[in-house]
Formats: sequence, C-alpha cells, structure tokens
Amino acid sequence: MINSPNGYLASLSLRAAVVSSCPDRIQSAEFWAVVRRTFKVTIAALDEVNLPIREHLDLFGGATGYSLEYDAFVAFTQKLSLGSVFNRLKRLTMSLSSPLVLDCPDYGNESESELGFERYFAALDIDQNTEQGTGRHLDPDILEWDNREGWKTQRAHSESVLGAVLQLPGIMPKLESLSLHWNNTGKDASISLVQHPADASTTNSSASLCLRECNLGGLYVSAGGLLQFITSIRPEKMNMKGIHLVSGTYTSYLEYLTNPNTPTTYYRLDDMYARGGRLIHFNIPGGQKFSYEDSEGMRLGPTTISQETNDAKHKNITYLIGPEDPGTVSYAYWLRDTMFEFGPPLRGCREFILPHEVRNDVEIGYHFL
Repeated sequence: MINSPNGYLASLSLRAAVVSSCPDRIQSAEFWAVVRRTFKVTIAALDEVNLPIREHLDLFGGATGYSLEYDAFVAFTQKLSLGSVFNRLKRLTMSLSSPLVLDCPDYGNESESELGFERYFAALDIDQNTEQGTGRHLDPDILEWDNREGWKTQRAHSESVLGAVLQLPGIMPKLESLSLHWNNTGKDASISLVQHPADASTTNSSASLCLRECNLGGLYVSAGGLLQFITSIRPEKMNMKGIHLVSGTYTSYLEYLTNPNTPTTYYRLDDMYARGGRLIHFNIPGGQKFSYEDSEGMRLGPTTISQETNDAKHKNITYLIGPEDPGTVSYAYWLRDTMFEFGPPLRGCREFILPHEVRNDVEIGYHFL
C-alpha cells in the first residue's frame, strides 16, 4: 500500500496470510476463506472512512494457490456507495475463481498427500527426471482436465464475472486498465450461480466501459459472450491467454481484431482453446512450444499471435485445431506450468498445500497450538 499526503491511497494491493497449527502444510480451503474475509473487511473499511484509491487496486492478482471467489466480486460491483472510493481509479487487477464447495472435510488426520509434481507425472506416466521419450495419454480422473460438466460451471461463473465487469462504470467511471485472471478450481468448484441485474449482453449502467487495456486469462466463455464483451469495452490493447471457448468458434472475434475500423490496434493471443479443450494453432510462420506425438500429417503453426505495433493490421487470421492429446514430454511440462497458472489444481480443497509451493508474495504465518 502506498500512502499519499493528499488524503487518498495511490494504490492498494491485497494478499492473503494464513495462520496454521501445522508447520509444514496448510489446507487449501483455508486460503479461500481468508481471501474472502480480507476482501470484505478491506472494502468495508474503505467505504466506512471514505478513503479513495486513485491509481491501482490489486485484488490478489499474481498470487498462486488461491483466488477471490467470484460472487464476492459480483456483489462488490453492485455497491454504488463505493463510487466515492473508486471514482478516480485507473487500474484494476484481480484473480477470481468459482466458490469452493462447502463440505470440504478436515483431512488433518490423514497421511500427507503426495507432492503435486509427483502426482502430475504419475498421471502422465512420465519420468520427471528426463526430457526424453514420449508421454502417455492423460488420466482425466486424476487431472480433471477433461471435465466437460465442469466447463459448464466455469463458463457460467466466468460470464457472470464479465457481466459484472460491465457494471464497473457505476463505481469506477475513470477505469482505463483491467487485468482479470480466472483460476479453475476443478472438481471443488461450487455449481451455484450468483444472479445479478446484468449479464454479459446487457448493462444497466448509464455509462459504458471503454478501456485502454484489457488482459484476460483462463476464462471459460462462449463465442458470443466473448465477442459481446470485447465489443462492449472496445479496448485499444487486448491481451488474452489460456481462454477456453466452450461453444462456437473464434472466427467473429478474429474478424473484429483485423477490422481496420475497430479501436483495438495492439493485441496478443496466447494458448487459446477451442471446443473440447484443444489448442488452436494460427496459420502464420513460427514454431510450436512443444512437439506432438502424432499430428496426422498436419502442419501446425504457433499457438501465439500478436500485433504489437501500430502498423497495418493482419488482413485475415485463420487457425487449425491441434490434436486432443499431443502425448509428449514437452507438452507435459508445458501443461504442468499452465495448470499452475490457471488450474485446475493438482490437488483438491480436501488436501494440503505445502508452503514451498506457494509463491513468495504470499505471507504464511504459523501458530503452534
């Protein structure tokens, strides 16, 4: 937190700190509970003392191992009294997720769970000490990566967040930059859906949200929902990574990006997923991040495309959908890193997080009982 002598905060960054009776492990669900309490108490305090934040509000962005449950953010966007606190805010960064299920039992008497990496490579039947050889097919029962029903929940919650974002002009009329990270909590995500006055296709706010920069990561959306959101905010700079398209195609969105009459002149798309969880490869020159065991003779381009100068836009962007399971060691390492960034977690809320697996920007305290 950075203080200003003028009676406001220049920026506010929230992180979580967990106090545990166990010196070597912390239950995952504890993080979500602490994050929610931290957010609610902080926002209530800002509202009560009417302390403005002018530049940047960071809601657990960049943290690893936990996120703010999305329904808390949706409720936040409906609290118009906060307009005096955030009416000059320029940047909003946040990491959100589905609420965790409420019936996570206490597994404190069980033996310590296996390390995440060991479970991961066991699931792919890969020797983690070598980069040679070929991987095996994924085990969805362990990785929860192929959970189509879970995707429906992730989509409903993701699109609810996008609808809530469109309400932000009511409390953040000067917002210029949005960074939204979605954390897939996998099998421990609650299927409940929070209802609010607006969705991704309509807004009750009298002002529209026009951003200079928008960064989206890990969201599960329909093609129509994604296009509607982007055409509503009309950002100058658009970055997307790890987006899962649950229905439809990227065609209309890519046409929007290449249209010379749209305001988006800078963009970067990285590791985008088509229906069925398969990566799309853009038909442009460039290499792949990982090899494929069997691409059936397909010549696949890179999974990243960018327009990072104010030059003439790409005239036409097309793509191919890659194989469902590349089945190689290089893909396994890439997938491991992706799951650490966006989920789903290698363990559920019924298991434990080891302190060394949490990034250093999270403070963990221990209280021995």
